[in-house]
Amino acid sequence: MRKFMAVAGVTLVGVLLLPPPAAADPVVPVLDQAFQPVEEVRAFYLSESPLWAQTFTVGLTGTMTYVDAYVEKVAYTTDPLRYAIATYSGGGVGSLLTQGAVDTSVIFPSFAWLRFDTHDLAVTQGDTLALVLWANEAIAPYVWKGSTIGGYAGGELLTGDFDTFKGTGYDAGFRTYVSESVPEPSVLALFGLGSLAAGLARRSRRRQEVG
Repeated sequence: MRKFMAVAGVTLVGVLLLPPPAAADPVVPVLDQAFQPVEEVRAFYLSESPLWAQTFTVGLTGTMTYVDAYVEKVAYTTDPLRYAIATYSGGGVGSLLTQGAVDTSVIFPSFAWLRFDTHDLAVTQGDTLALVLWANEAIAPYVWKGSTIGGYAGGELLTGDFDTFKGTGYDAGFRTYVSESVPEPSVLALFGLGSLAAGLARRSRRRQEVG
């Protein structure tokens, strides 16, 4: 019993001596999934119909901070480019997880990477999701660049509407960024001290039972 109390005391002192938790360093999002269009480029015109959706498989568990798409503006418009991240399963795009719009004034008349805020969407490794782009105009003011060369293995570009999509055999240029979840060092230290105390207490009980 005295040994157990001594171990508990050491553990308590260790906890009290731990420095207060420091402010967490900002977690820098890292590139998770991507496809860069190369030769044999195809242009997918973004209008109110059909919709275009690039599916992808999440590689890192954490928070999806933003995604990029390789697009350009090809006609005058005041309508923003609209986007959504949706669930995807077996040929169908499901519920929208997050969505938004990018003002036309920041979209260039030549192909460039355009960033979309995904509002800190929680994702898990292995999730299959879809990046959907469209504009609420009959004549497409935007184009999404893609190709078949060096295709993306974790998904493909689909076309259709939110009820029915079909594969195209192409991939559109996209990039996803995820901030991985990392435990605080102080939490790991507390867990280690607690495990040590529990192990020593079990050893003490076994010795008492044998004696």
